[in-house]
Amino acid sequence: MSSENTIIDNAADLRRHMGDPVMRGACMKDAWYRGDISYQLRPNGQLQLYRFITATQQADPTPELYVVETHRRFGKSYLWSLLAVERCLQRPWQLIKYAAPTAVQCQKIVKPNLMRVLRDCPAELKPHKAGLNWTFRNPALKEGGAVPESEFQLVGVNEDPDALRGEATDMAVLDEAGMMKRLDYIIEDILSFQFIGRKDPRMAMVSTPPASMDHPFIKKYIPDAMASKRYFAMPASKNKDFTMEDESIVLRNCKSKDTISWKREAECEHITDAESMIIPEFIKAKQESIKKFKPPPYFYPEVCFDAGAKDYCHMLFGYIDFMEQKLMIQDEIWVHYKSTGQIVELLKAKMKETWPKPPFKPHIFADAPLQQLIDFQTDHKIIVEPAMKHDVDVTLSLLRTSVSARKIIIDPKCKRLIYQLENGIWNDQRTKWIRSDELGHCDGVAALGYFNRCA
Repeated sequence: MSSENTIIDNAADLRRHMGDPVMRGACMKDAWYRGDISYQLRPNGQLQLYRFITATQQADPTPELYVVETHRRFGKSYLWSLLAVERCLQRPWQLIKYAAPTAVQCQKIVKPNLMRVLRDCPAELKPHKAGLNWTFRNPALKEGGAVPESEFQLVGVNEDPDALRGEATDMAVLDEAGMMKRLDYIIEDILSFQFIGRKDPRMAMVSTPPASMDHPFIKKYIPDAMASKRYFAMPASKNKDFTMEDESIVLRNCKSKDTISWKREAECEHITDAESMIIPEFIKAKQESIKKFKPPPYFYPEVCFDAGAKDYCHMLFGYIDFMEQKLMIQDEIWVHYKSTGQIVELLKAKMKETWPKPPFKPHIFADAPLQQLIDFQTDHKIIVEPAMKHDVDVTLSLLRTSVSARKIIIDPKCKRLIYQLENGIWNDQRTKWIRSDELGHCDGVAALGYFNRCA
């Protein structure tokens, strides 16, 4: 890879000879044969990222993952397409894999960018295209009379993550990684093994913010890249290439820099997409809804839970403050793979901890199978009433209205419930709530809905 000085000299040479078509053409041709086409990059954001990657890779030529977050229209996909082409021209027998959630999406991302990168490529260096593969041949790398080939492959991974399997890989780019399914599996089970025995391999993950902050792109790979010093972020406010005119065009639709759209897409802030959230009102209500509070002298203690075995059993402990007309959530339990007897033990212990001397006997209700409700009463002498769960749309609508009206107050110790309210999202069809290791099935949100409806 070219050094920073080479980048500067290459760009400077081209600028100096812009007025002389012959000299300009000679400089550009030389740059292509050397595999240094950084002169195409914008002078601030893109070139800064290019230099960051170059310097980091020279200092540590291992396949540690690069994670890149930038504002929309930064040109990150263009830059990684350019880096892939450079690698094909610089080294013999390279295999580059460029992946996106779907093969169609990958083509839509890469094809126009690749055409732009190749717009001033010498005819003899232009690649041969076959299907989703581009084959590059650089005569400058000729070995023993043969010109080596390098391949640039496009892959869609959501339909089949194993499509990335196969030959050893020299460079892999995961574009729109925030929208990829089974991202852990792609990185750890597939790509990690493909860099074995390859010289100076490279792996990168680029994305606009995912719909939920529960996604591994946010939770895992950004912190990992920060720790290995391979994380690069460029919000619009830090990029001199993002002009006032660009900003005004975006703000005609966003209207304000205080909108979630501007904060996510321009400033790269980690905020769950409100349109996908189960309880989008929680974003604005959060500051007023999460706080410590002291119960009044008299109240009716209540426990509501959404039962589960494989899914989580999420119990909420609280009461209704009649003077303030608010539902107060004091504590929670979040467990799974527990027997009915174990759940009873946890329930009793938490009630004793939360209400050492309750003014009234706790009222307990749950969304649980009928058999389990019978077991609570006959085997464990605890009456657990069935939660009102008919008409799910009404339950959810009532919950959203109560959250918006600041009628629900949650103690900060209820970390799981708060996490689910912040990050719980619908699937693309808005028919089911997304499951994950950290969210479970948003069982706390369901329990809160039942609790609120009862209130």
